[in-house]
Amino acid sequence: MRTFIALNLPPEVKAALSSAQDAMRAAGGRGNFTRPENLHLTLTFLGEVERPRLGTVRAVLDSLEYEGFDLSLDRLGKFSRSGGDIYWAGIAPSPALSALQRELSQKLKESGFTLEDQKFTPHVTLARELRLSSDFSYALPPLRFFVGRLSLMKSERLDGRLVYTEVYGRQLPSK
Repeated sequence: MRTFIALNLPPEVKAALSSAQDAMRAAGGRGNFTRPENLHLTLTFLGEVERPRLGTVRAVLDSLEYEGFDLSLDRLGKFSRSGGDIYWAGIAPSPALSALQRELSQKLKESGFTLEDQKFTPHVTLARELRLSSDFSYALPPLRFFVGRLSLMKSERLDGRLVYTEVYGRQLPSK
């Protein structure tokens, strides 16, 4: 099963990000837009994980000792690609998020998982393979939300659509 660990977003944040996607479409943007229900922040991509190993992932999530914390989405950006860019909403610097992601990755590696070896750049992907004119501009409104849950997600194609489903969730205690 194809899996990743994510922070799912509250409905009001998804709605605001959907408005940004609408502005990209209105500007003539063509590409693969993330469906609103799939908008999330990936902490760690695991890839294919056999069902028996899901218990190990759950144990790692349960071992993390973090309280919930606030995050803010504060800008739009893109990763330039030759076949079309990846547009995203960026997360304001957060020591709590960085520490959580670092410890999560370390514990998963210690548990035998092979993770991508790249710098963590926290973002929410809005569109892939997107081509927009260079003068596209959109002011993302301030989007602040509380992180109170970690989610082990599976990714699958159902009826030709990419669907993300929570397999396991771990509540974080409130401050």
